[in-house]
Amino acid sequence: MRVLVTAQPTISHLRAVVPAAQALRRRGCEVLVGIAPFLRGEVSAYGFEAVPVGLPPRPAAGGPARWPVTGADADQGVMRQLFGEPVLQRARGLLEVSRDWRPDLVLRDHAELGGYLAADVLDIPHVAVVSTGRAEWSRDPAIAQALAAHRAALGLPPDPAGHRRGLSVNLMPAVYDPAAAGRPNSRSHRQTNPERAGEELPSWLAELPAGRPLVLASLGTIFHRVPGRLDGFVAALAEVECSAVVAVGRGVDTSRPASLPDHVRLVDEVPQPLLLECCDAFVTHGGFNSVRESLRLGVPMVITPVARDQPYNAARCAELGVAVALPAEAPGAEAVAAAVRQVLAEPGFRATARAVQRAIVALPSLDALAADLTEGRR
Repeated sequence: MRVLVTAQPTISHLRAVVPAAQALRRRGCEVLVGIAPFLRGEVSAYGFEAVPVGLPPRPAAGGPARWPVTGADADQGVMRQLFGEPVLQRARGLLEVSRDWRPDLVLRDHAELGGYLAADVLDIPHVAVVSTGRAEWSRDPAIAQALAAHRAALGLPPDPAGHRRGLSVNLMPAVYDPAAAGRPNSRSHRQTNPERAGEELPSWLAELPAGRPLVLASLGTIFHRVPGRLDGFVAALAEVECSAVVAVGRGVDTSRPASLPDHVRLVDEVPQPLLLECCDAFVTHGGFNSVRESLRLGVPMVITPVARDQPYNAARCAELGVAVALPAEAPGAEAVAAAVRQVLAEPGFRATARAVQRAIVALPSLDALAADLTEGRR
């Protein structure tokens, strides 16, 4: 079986779909990833062949291509990327690749709708891996209107069921997202945190004192450029009795201010799931990938959401008792420090996170999904 993989042009959306692609490859499938040109190196790090497809996001001045992250520009940029012209461009790019490669299945992150359109033109199945919180956004009437226009442009008839027809693969258990578990044509499978080839942690981690809890702070691969947010994390963790690692993002200065205590380390990036394996708490913006990776390892969180589905993820984690959620408006360093102390001091956060972890690891594996797909059981 030949599987064409596609994802929104961000590292996090690609990471959501990589483990399922790896499981299909273990079943003997040929896998090709159609992705924005600037992510080809990221795809190669997971051992897959990549072909450039579609338009990249608008580049930010002085840095790599990124979506805008705040204010009205954020909403406009996200809507354009999710439902606008880039969707049609990716669909056409995938169809161009398919002319010679002839896939049997499209595997996509559920926010990438060009793969759904291409699969319908090719008359082959598509499988969507849920890559954001509150996946019910897909029922928004505005999306149906945009997709209807794209379908017409590709010569496809109207389709009221739309991209919800394909199999939906949820990597979180019902305890986290009951609505997702109850959707028709939906299955839950055990999340696997993907690793890039050659990933390793800095050697100084092994030398951190045993008597201090380890805290990771990160705003992911996009939102680290939100003004002031990471500075607040650094200032907060400077006041907490812990060993802290703050991932400030690619292209951001990691020079150590003279006033920064020794127990806070700044790094540009770090293999997040690998470091979470030994963390006691995670300070995060609440991106769905970050939440999944943290709960997969039973690590409680402090969540300071910025935009998109992050306020929903923060609220859901707080309801479950696996996180302290702070307001979406930039919280002060004192509030973040108090939340970190609370999560570290109250054992209920860790115990509940471990209970969710057990629910995740009890799900069927992605290898079981791959077996079903290759043997025609969808």
